[in-house]
Amino acid sequence: MLRRLGHSVALIVVAAALLAASASPAVRIVGGTAVQIQSSPSTVYLQLQDSPTTAYRCNGSIIDSLHVVTTAYCLYTASGTEATPAALLVEAGISNLDAQAPTDALQSRSVTAIRIDPFYTPVASSFADDVAVLTLESPLDFSGPAVKAVALPAAKTPLPGGTPVSIAAFGRETFNVPPSGQLESMSATVEAQTQCGDYTGDTLFANQNSTVMCFKGSSSTTTCNEDGGAGVLTTGGTPTLVGIAISPTSGTCEIGGQNTFLYVAAPEILDFIEGSDSPPRAPRRTSSVKLHLDYAVPLRPGSKLTCSSTGWTTPVHITYAFSNESSGKILQATSARPTYVVKAKDVGVNILCDMHVTGSGGTLIVSPLSTLKVARK
Repeated sequence: MLRRLGHSVALIVVAAALLAASASPAVRIVGGTAVQIQSSPSTVYLQLQDSPTTAYRCNGSIIDSLHVVTTAYCLYTASGTEATPAALLVEAGISNLDAQAPTDALQSRSVTAIRIDPFYTPVASSFADDVAVLTLESPLDFSGPAVKAVALPAAKTPLPGGTPVSIAAFGRETFNVPPSGQLESMSATVEAQTQCGDYTGDTLFANQNSTVMCFKGSSSTTTCNEDGGAGVLTTGGTPTLVGIAISPTSGTCEIGGQNTFLYVAAPEILDFIEGSDSPPRAPRRTSSVKLHLDYAVPLRPGSKLTCSSTGWTTPVHITYAFSNESSGKILQATSARPTYVVKAKDVGVNILCDMHVTGSGGTLIVSPLSTLKVARK
């Protein structure tokens, strides 16, 4: 089988990362815990054979007996060409690629069809639609505990910051060191929709947070090269696929760093996974969108702030939330009201207005501007 090429294979890493034009086509877990496949039975190993001596490793999640979801960039070669189904191999029910455990139940499948998100292009700015679905040659057998499908979330299911998740994958344990083949797992915490550590204000992330979010591992864990396509699963109860790992924000697999993932419950992503070849688009902030936060100077208790925007290219519904910029404390909860009357308790505070811009494909949160500090009367 292709897997038996083992670690003598040249692992060329080319893919879209958050802030760099090239990264790994599969994003292994650093500081993770070796696990048996029964703890994450929806996880599969995906291999793209690019040449007799070159293969690319990725991961995927079983969504039903005939289909696996992964990232689109896992299906492109170093030259940027799309893989053919014949070049792909999927292996389910295995804990170690090079040394099967006695409890493993390996099921190998070739691929007969590839569906890549219609909005995806293999460049760095396309991570918002970095998703693909593979059709297998024959159904997987779900009769044992080592191979199971994972549940998909309902459309628009909220994924608040602080949500605990787990990720299991076959990627690298150390940057620039080939993986051992062992399935490893890590726990992580979802960041709030607009947050991504030091990259929170990065335009590429901020303008596409309707479909891309971040999670953060512990102070000793992170995803790394060749963990891409791995499922981001809820913990406790029945696991649900809430995300698909794209890449770490750090190209050197910095432990404790942020890692990007596709937000599966966004209709733009979920509808595609469930079979639509023309899913609805979530709002994007483009150069045509103008954001405004209007108020009189000096800003004092009793002053009125007004948020507004123009230039959205698709129909959207906008709600507004006002907060203390430094502490994050909510001053006025999200509502249809675009105005906020400054209070005496706001003296010395910079006030931020967040716009929640909702379209048929999801919700984008944008922060126009913050105010000057509120002055005393």
